[in-house]
Amino acid sequence: MCVMANPHEPHFFKPLLPGFRSGVTIPLGFVSTHIEGKTNQKTWKLRSEASYITWEVIQEGMRLTRGWKDFTTAHDL
Repeated sequence: MCVMANPHEPHFFKPLLPGFRSGVTIPLGFVSTHIEGKTNQKTWKLRSEASYITWEVIQEGMRLTRGWKDFTTAHDL
């Protein structure tokens, strides 16, 4: 499910299923609206309301992979 509270800061909500620490699939609706055909960027900066720190995460296909585990660990997910 995509959640858009602020159009200048796109974000999405995703239930974390077993195995989520190795990577997470970006929802298709989010990819279609904010990524596909709009950018070739493959490195993303993630942040949460829990911290002012940002984490660099690599996008491979429709998945966030390298760097994702650091983000989940920092947030006790």
